[in-house]
Order: sequence, then structure tokens, then C-alpha cells
Amino acid sequence: MRLARSPQQRMPMAAVARETAFSTGGFTKIADRLTKRNLVQRNPCADDRRVTYLELTETGVELANELLCLVADIVRSTYIDILGEERAALVAEAMAELREANQDSK
Repeated sequence: MRLARSPQQRMPMAAVARETAFSTGGFTKIADRLTKRNLVQRNPCADDRRVTYLELTETGVELANELLCLVADIVRSTYIDILGEERAALVAEAMAELREANQDSK
């Protein structure tokens, strides 16, 4: 889902690992599994050979879109339907503030 929200639906593998709270070695194993399932492909960076991009395949894009809809339904039923739109927005703002504060401390 993170790749689906990225420009060109790709990111450097190290960045995906960092944003998903995995070590680069641990994430490599996950990328291997996703590649075997034809959900992503690895592409070398033309400008920096140390960088490898992880990019969604067509199959990966389809699955990511399905997951985004599923997550939206879960968020709606878990937060918005219970708290109402105004209070759910406050929770989302607080969570974004916490995320930003914790990213700054890394």
C-alpha cells in the first residue's frame, strides 16, 4: 500500500524498509516473497547503482487498490461510524502529530 501511494508507485527499497519499520535485511526477505508473487519488481537506479527501487507490478497495483478500499472500509467502521466525522478527524490529527514528532526524533 505504501508503494501505491508513492510517485510512479515505486520507492527505494531502503526507504520502504525504513517506513515500514523493518531492517533492510529483513525487508529484503519480504521483497523476495512479493517478487515471487509477481506483486513487485526490483529496478536499479540509473543514477546511483547503490539504490534499488521496488516498484509495483500490474498485479501489485490491482491488489493495492483492493487493499486501499478495504482499509478505507475498516477505518470508516472502526473510527468514523463510532466517533463521528469531527471526533475521528481529531484522532487523525493527533496521530499525524505523534507520527511527525517521532520521525523528527529518529
